Amino acid sequence: MSSEYGSVYVLVTIQPGKEQDFVYEVGSDESFPDSRIEKMVFVHGSFDFIVMLTGNSYEIDRRILKMRKLPYVQGTETLIPFKWEIPKESPKPPKILQPRPITTSPTCPTPKPAVQQTPEPELKTYCEYPIVLYSTKAGNTKKVAQEIAGELNCPIKEITKGSDFSAVNLRDFDMVFIGTGIYRSHPNEDLVSFLNSAEFGNQQFALFLTWLRLGKGDKAVFDKIDGVLKAKGRKLLSSYFECRGDYPNGYPDARDFDDARKWASKVGKKEVP
Repeated sequence: MSSEYGSVYVLVTIQPGKEQDFVYEVGSDESFPDSRIEKMVFVHGSFDFIVMLTGNSYEIDRRILKMRKLPYVQGTETLIPFKWEIPKESPKPPKILQPRPITTSPTCPTPKPAVQQTPEPELKTYCEYPIVLYSTKAGNTKKVAQEIAGELNCPIKEITKGSDFSAVNLRDFDMVFIGTGIYRSHPNEDLVSFLNSAEFGNQQFALFLTWLRLGKGDKAVFDKIDGVLKAKGRKLLSSYFECRGDYPNGYPDARDFDDARKWASKVGKKEVP
């Protein structure tokens, strides 16, 4: 067994629509303790992902072989061999820019009345009894939910398949912050099941999301959750928060958390025009 240590870049091509499956399955694989994923970047080009691996060469080889056996992985190519260094006189490789989160502020213009089928709930100057509900698979949404609950000093509850839905009485709260990841343009099914079964009062609902920022999934998920609420006489506030959920590459990060707290404070505590 080789004890040599180093790093490689692996270019990966996967089946369309399997981007999130690849991130969750490969990024959370802890069966190779003597190697690790330093970077996992989604790109647009001949390949879909660039994955940087470091550690013991034997374990890196095993990790790549396991990666290749995933049914939706169509091809891989090792880009950089062990102990490869860029000569000082060589041009630097192109920098891969990471997209920054986009936060929709409560002060942004609301949709035109013509496209609103349900009137926007009247906003009070602040909410007295907020609660944060969230569902998560990779843990990204949980991190943002904890920041929002800490900002508002309010209860927080994770909604899972095994949750006792009757234990959460939404009538006790005047503002409900709903959090979910985005999975192929769909919200977490456990959260949707809860909203379908829950009894609502006169509270307001605000949505926050974490995702890989592929396509227009945030708008699709907003519409789907808004549809569930409208069927029960409520609706989402037009202002929602979204940020990148990509834990192998360090997202959400400190800037995302700060933006989430500011958004929650404006929606839940400050007067909104």
